[in-house]
Amino acid sequence: MLEKTAERIAEAFSSGKRFIGLCGDTGTGKTEHGNLYFLKGYAGFFSTPTTELAKDIFSRFVKAEINAFRWRGLVSEPDGQFPHEKPCMFPKEYQALAESGRNAYKLLCEPCPYLTDCEADGFRSQEEKAKQADVVVAAHPDLLNNPAFRRVAIRLLPGRKNDLVIFDEFDPLRFVEITIPKARLEYLRDTWHGGALGDLAIDILRTAADPKTLYKTLREVIEYINARGDRNDIISALSSLRIGDVIMDADAAHDYEIPTRQPLDVESIKKRPKLEPKDWNLLVQLEVFFDVYRHAQTAPIFWKDDKLIFYVPRGATR
Repeated sequence: MLEKTAERIAEAFSSGKRFIGLCGDTGTGKTEHGNLYFLKGYAGFFSTPTTELAKDIFSRFVKAEINAFRWRGLVSEPDGQFPHEKPCMFPKEYQALAESGRNAYKLLCEPCPYLTDCEADGFRSQEEKAKQADVVVAAHPDLLNNPAFRRVAIRLLPGRKNDLVIFDEFDPLRFVEITIPKARLEYLRDTWHGGALGDLAIDILRTAADPKTLYKTLREVIEYINARGDRNDIISALSSLRIGDVIMDADAAHDYEIPTRQPLDVESIKKRPKLEPKDWNLLVQLEVFFDVYRHAQTAPIFWKDDKLIFYVPRGATR
């Protein structure tokens, strides 16, 4: 299989095609062919499973005098390439805000005392530096195959040229784990009581009492939602914020900060209402799950430690 894959990769690079999406095993010649390809002036993006591999591939490009840039994550270890040896001074808070659906830039970056340095040489400078590179390397293994990151990838791609080759260290046996805390469902039940989203939360919570019928019950719930025509209402509610009788849509809720005397620490951020994107949220994730798994015997879904946990294959979308 490795030999066949190596042959196909060699054919792809010699075919003259300008756009290639490439997934291949270690040892099939991706990097070697890529070096020659980029030396001809083409652009590229590498997604690797580990930081060490990203550093190794980046160093090969530098030695080959290829104009490369290595993207650092929020919690990357210091490597001397950013002010104060860190890509972000408040990475955990930024990540918690982003994961909750908030506008992390407005709420955390704008008042940050290091913003000027960050936009010049820190975490926020990376989008511009990526655009100026011919090749970008990033240690983000789920970037191209997890729908939750579909809006992130475009910001990391090199932007100087129209032609692009994308490499991803892809493992088809890996899955995206979806974890729904019971507390999250209780919040949705209470906040959206009397509406379609509140009813969905109630139905999911009821399955915790009878794990043996979990798959059958939830499948019937999802099918009923689509038959009844409540899907759009639920999707809209999941990306909205409700305070009393006031409902903010996704755009307004994204920028809204709940008045509080507490600082923006990770724990307080996690306790605030979560906003979910319209194309990858609780309902969509369950729909994708039941699209993939047609039989209860093979369906990886269960309750554990007051959390509903299920898995979908990487790259599965609706």
